[in-house]
Amino acid sequence: MNERLVHTTNQLNNFLRLKIKEKESSITPVSNQDATIRFVTRRHFLETGLVAGIGAVVLTKQQGAQERVIRFWHPYTQPQRTEVMQKTAVEFEKANPGIKVKIEIVPWANVNERWRAAYAEGTLPDVGVGNPPDYLDMWETGAIVPVDDVITALGGDGRFISGILDRHTRFQGKTLAVPHYMHALVLLYRKDLLKEKGLEPPATWEDLSRVAAALTMPPDRYGFQQLWSRKDWIGIPWVLYPLMQSNGGDFFDKDGNVTFNTPENVEAIRFLVQLYKEASSPAAFELERNKDQIEVLSKSRSALDLGTLYAIPELEEENPAVGNQLVATYPPRKKQVGWFTFANCLVLFKGKNQEDGKRWIQFLLQDENYSRFLRSIPGAMMPVTNSINQSSEFWEHPFFRKHREEVKILQEGVAHGSFPGASQGLHANLGLLVESKALPRLFERIIKENADIEKAVAQTQQEFEAELTKIKARRQDLTKKR
Repeated sequence: MNERLVHTTNQLNNFLRLKIKEKESSITPVSNQDATIRFVTRRHFLETGLVAGIGAVVLTKQQGAQERVIRFWHPYTQPQRTEVMQKTAVEFEKANPGIKVKIEIVPWANVNERWRAAYAEGTLPDVGVGNPPDYLDMWETGAIVPVDDVITALGGDGRFISGILDRHTRFQGKTLAVPHYMHALVLLYRKDLLKEKGLEPPATWEDLSRVAAALTMPPDRYGFQQLWSRKDWIGIPWVLYPLMQSNGGDFFDKDGNVTFNTPENVEAIRFLVQLYKEASSPAAFELERNKDQIEVLSKSRSALDLGTLYAIPELEEENPAVGNQLVATYPPRKKQVGWFTFANCLVLFKGKNQEDGKRWIQFLLQDENYSRFLRSIPGAMMPVTNSINQSSEFWEHPFFRKHREEVKILQEGVAHGSFPGASQGLHANLGLLVESKALPRLFERIIKENADIEKAVAQTQQEFEAELTKIKARRQDLTKKR
């Protein structure tokens, strides 16, 4: 009589010896229909060096083996992108029998709330999506692991467009995320409306002020409608940061210290207040950037806007009369062009299936899968890999052929820009801009209460510093609870 070893996936070293008859010849490999059951003979164990002198290992559903599941959270709510993601998951499962990809859509507005709750409860997913302040906060809290080994498996730094990893994903010598795609803001404008007025696309701050004022016809249309609702943190930085950058300003220094109260930033804020008064309606404080931008442009309520190229294909489909007249140029410059650029990245959470999560990330960036995803909404997402960025086939899509000049401008922004506050590199305090309501309060005081701009900016600097202290304390508290 020999002995049979039974081990479960949860306790690999918990061996129970049961007497059985020696029938190794009757043991056969499991079929693809039930990949959670696996039989291994004594010879296999001896050859692999795992165990010596063992008759067989039997993993069965009844005895505790579980199907391997990758839990993947992503924020892509558009049908085009969700369909591609689902199709890619199906193909991954076919290529990896016994592994399932469980997808959950977590909208951008809920990303931080969800991962923090999951971290506190010990229910983090395996793979997620975030931008720099998200994954820096995740890292500081201890919710994600570095992905340097994934970058190596993908081909190393050479797989990615030069500079993207260092500017957007690396912090304290670690790679915190794998870039998925890039954005850069450009100045969108209605070429038909400018032509009617005999105007040229604005290139400088002064041009933007003059053109926006000339195109304003209240209450039906405004030259540059602002979208500053407190419900969407990105509304004010979306427009303010390119202005700050073009004037040599930023929110932080290289060490993450708040540097908001500077003459350069005061000048940028003063210009944006002037632009609001000349070319925007008071609805600015109710309108949300992510939620309302397309509708504002579609209904011709704004002639200009800072945005990604995503708005053009969206409007070409939704309202061709507007979409076909929408084009783009560089953001307006003062001392230089100010770029707002950001990477949406894949992160590896401290979930229960990190190894398969790494495989899933690599699969998403395989050329065929990646190209299909990027082209699901052409122009909305710029590639991060050299193989796609240098692919003539990828850029031969009709949208890219039609908008070659806009794409070139966008690629320049991707190559040189930074996320708000990170022009000198990533730091742990970027999340302040996401969580703080100081910027909406600043513009409300200036516009609604007629506050002195310099005094209001100084007060906002103090608010930023106080809120940063609270964020650090919250991180420490979350870590202690875990």
